[in-house]
Amino acid sequence: MQLVARYMNRKHLIDVTEIFSVLNTEKKYRMIKIGFYLALFIVVLFRLVVTAVELILDEDG
Repeated sequence: MQLVARYMNRKHLIDVTEIFSVLNTEKKYRMIKIGFYLALFIVVLFRLVVTAVELILDEDG
């Protein structure tokens, strides 16, 4: 919902004259966001590998 609120308040657009005043805040926000997506990707990839290994082992047994 916060992402939708950012678009509704036009916070996703950055004014070129104010870029350096909000740079650190935007950098932290985007690093947290990419960290979340990376963690989610790792969890999904791990579950995919676990499921594939279980399927391979069950076929042989």
